[in-house]
Amino acid sequence: MAASKPELLPVYLNVYNVSNYESVKVLNAVFAHLWAPVKFGGVFHVGVQIGDIEWSYGKTLTASRPGVIGLPPLSDTKHSFRESIFMGHTEKSLEAINAIVRDLVEDFPGYQYDVFRKNCNHFADSLCHRLQVSRMPEHINRFARIGACAENFVKDNFGDFKHSSWAHMVPSSLASYVGGSEKAPACEKYGHGRYMVPKKLVKKTFGVPGAVRVTANMEVAPL
Repeated sequence: MAASKPELLPVYLNVYNVSNYESVKVLNAVFAHLWAPVKFGGVFHVGVQIGDIEWSYGKTLTASRPGVIGLPPLSDTKHSFRESIFMGHTEKSLEAINAIVRDLVEDFPGYQYDVFRKNCNHFADSLCHRLQVSRMPEHINRFARIGACAENFVKDNFGDFKHSSWAHMVPSSLASYVGGSEKAPACEKYGHGRYMVPKKLVKKTFGVPGAVRVTANMEVAPL
């Protein structure tokens, strides 16, 4: 009797407009209209949905708080939902997925978040690559790549931007969107308390031993 094939899990890239401001929605609609054949870019937050958990990455202010979190799909209220992109089915086993997430928790600590070089889009693309599904569309992180090039140009020609006399002229909202007023759902601990998954997902989905903590007042950046 032939061995049964492992269950294939669908993977979706859930794309959000950063924050809930109408101006951001308008900007994204102009530069990356949903029906446009060519999309130039935008200001997006993304999460990777594997089964019934959406994984994303954001900024934390201390090294003790992980940057990778797992939440119910489409439950991020700090950003406005835009679209879900089917990335394919992963052939990875649940054990392999758990290992991938654990590795990414180590690779993407929240205190190392950088809006241009290490944001949620970089995390999502890395996760999709390791799951061996489609890569993230180029336009989603294009503005961050342009920003990184611009920052390099400024540093090369005018010194470190963060310590320059005119750095205060750039609104902090352009660098990060920090939330923290909303409480996270009740969670169940795994592993050594390094991360948590919402209780209502525990029986429905695979566990991830030792990965992400969702705290009540976690500061999360948009990209």
